[in-house]
Amino acid sequence: MENAEYLAGIAHEVTGYGRVEDKTVKNRNAAMLTPGIEDLQKEFLSGDAGSVIIEYGPMGVIASLMPSTHPTAIVINHAIAMLAAGNAIFICPHPKAQAATLEAMKLLNKAIIKAGGPKYLMVAVDKADMETSNKVYAQSLCKDGGGGRWGRRYKSGVKKR
Repeated sequence: MENAEYLAGIAHEVTGYGRVEDKTVKNRNAAMLTPGIEDLQKEFLSGDAGSVIIEYGPMGVIASLMPSTHPTAIVINHAIAMLAAGNAIFICPHPKAQAATLEAMKLLNKAIIKAGGPKYLMVAVDKADMETSNKVYAQSLCKDGGGGRWGRRYKSGVKKR
C-alpha cells in the first residue's frame, strides 16, 4: 500500500499509458481486494455415500505473463493470489513495461523476506522480449494482456483456462 503511488508513477512513466491517479487506485485495489489465504477454505462433504475432505494444494511454479497496460497492479494481484496458494511465480514482463514490473516484484520480494518468507518466490526473465514471451505463453497457466497476446495464446495450442 505504501508504494502504490510510487509504482503507479513508474508504470505510467515507462509505458505512457493511463493516469498515475488511476494506476494508484488499481494498485491499492489489487493489494486490498485480491483473495488470499482466507479464501482457501477446506471443505467437508458427508452423505449417504460417505465423506470426503477437499483441500486445495499448490500447483508449483506458475508462469505469469504481465501486460503493459497495468503492470504493477497485476504483479500485486498475482503475488497475493498465487503465493497465498503456496505457489512460486515466474514473471514474464511485457517488454514495454519491464522496468515497472520488475520494480513491483522487487518490492514484493523484500516484503516477503521481511515477513519471514523465503527468497526468490517471485523471479523474472532478465530481458523481456516477444520471443521469450511466446515460449512462456505456450506453456503457462496464468495469462493476462492485450489482443496480440490472446491471439498467440490460442495459436500456441493451450486451451483457455
